[in-house]
Amino acid sequence: MSILSVIASAEGYTLSPGAQIKAEKNLKKIAQVAGDGFGNGRSVRTFFETIKNNYAERAISQNKASGDSTYFHSPYYVHETDIPDLDPVLNIKA
Repeated sequence: MSILSVIASAEGYTLSPGAQIKAEKNLKKIAQVAGDGFGNGRSVRTFFETIKNNYAERAISQNKASGDSTYFHSPYYVHETDIPDLDPVLNIKA
């Protein structure tokens, strides 16, 4: 989880408590399936890219509904719903 926290923080993202719990659960599942092949930043980076895409989709949707553009300015607050249910790296259910 520390790699994800470092990457997210460096790019101006903050994970909500619920997002942290869900992300940790998903990363543990990824590590379990990957076995010894897990631990590099590439898997976490791919996972984070999916989180960012989900955040962007939510921000655009909420901006259209409310006209509020604050979602597009750092810090970006990641909600639990931004964490993917389906692991993008290994294509498994989390």
